[in-house]
Amino acid sequence: MLLLWVSPLTFAQNGNSTLFCQQLEKLNRIIANEHYSPKPLDDSLSVGVYQLFLEKLNDEHWFFLKEDMDLFEKDRLQLDDYLKEKNCLFIDKYVDRYSQRINQIAAFLDTLKTQELDYSGIDTLSFVDRPNERYFSNLATLKKSWKKKARFAILSKIIEEDSVYGEIEQNFTQLEAQLKEKVIQDLICQLEELLNQEGGIEEFVKKSFLNSIANYQDPNTNFFSASDKDYFDNSLSSSQFSFGIYTTKNKQGEIEVSYIAPGSIASKDGTIEESDIIKSLFSVSSQTNMDTFCVSNNEIAYFLNDSKNNTVRFRIKKKDGTIKEIQLTKELIKSPENLTRAYSNKNTEDVGYIYSFFLYRYGIPPMDWVLLMDVAKKYTSLKSKILKGLL
Repeated sequence: MLLLWVSPLTFAQNGNSTLFCQQLEKLNRIIANEHYSPKPLDDSLSVGVYQLFLEKLNDEHWFFLKEDMDLFEKDRLQLDDYLKEKNCLFIDKYVDRYSQRINQIAAFLDTLKTQELDYSGIDTLSFVDRPNERYFSNLATLKKSWKKKARFAILSKIIEEDSVYGEIEQNFTQLEAQLKEKVIQDLICQLEELLNQEGGIEEFVKKSFLNSIANYQDPNTNFFSASDKDYFDNSLSSSQFSFGIYTTKNKQGEIEVSYIAPGSIASKDGTIEESDIIKSLFSVSSQTNMDTFCVSNNEIAYFLNDSKNNTVRFRIKKKDGTIKEIQLTKELIKSPENLTRAYSNKNTEDVGYIYSFFLYRYGIPPMDWVLLMDVAKKYTSLKSKILKGLL
């Protein structure tokens, strides 16, 4: 396996269009010079990158209208020409339309909170790949499908809360009233996570395009943002500057502390405990604030690992409901959790073991590559031995 890692650029951030142009130019130059078998910049590349890009933006086909796809279709055979001409303004229409549709859907869902929803009759809703339904014919059909999705989510939540059909049927009106607003807000939150991620929709769309170019070369070629790079660098080291705090998103959509590394500044301070809820983060170092409402767990991990955020003020809610604020500064800690180990059993030398530690299980995108590479290295080290089995 070959992984071509394309580092993020360090150009000034004042002028996102200029930065994107520079990133695009450098990415293409690195692929041409460093990739073991770069694909030519032609119409085939344009079509391949175009398809990958739209799948990244609209993988389940819930966002775009036919008029959007008609607008985008003009680029199918033009992307290679844009790259050759160093024209990066084409990306703006994708940013604008994606942002417009997400805001329209979120606003529409909000209106459903006060509407009486009809659950009678027979209806259908597809969640699998729909090759013949890659867009909605108009805004009305988009809203109709999202209304179906909301009703389905509410019904699923009701069944999750009470799986006895007779009781659901008897108490449906009351159960629906209790859960409706929260379920719809959860759907809105999923959309707002896209809006609230680092750099917002614009950064997401541009990074998706850069990754589409990289992925077209081969699945193991990726573009890393600055946050990805910081996380990746930390993950490769057995020691790192860290708060020692790891989080997850609980069923209520809150950012919950799931693990505190022994020996870390958080562990030594003792104020923050596992199961505490992080309400907000303020970086004293970079003067950046992050409210954790409708923010993905990935964004929290990136924020805490960002090298610019060395001192952070945590606003947390304890189990008893009290709110506390604590300011912590990263310290260098050993991270044996980042390592993958391989060994064979002394008593049964024909069995090999590969063991990966806690941190890999957080599912942050760069960690997927770290784990894959580490396991590959350890497997290679065991290949010299005659093994009948591997655990």
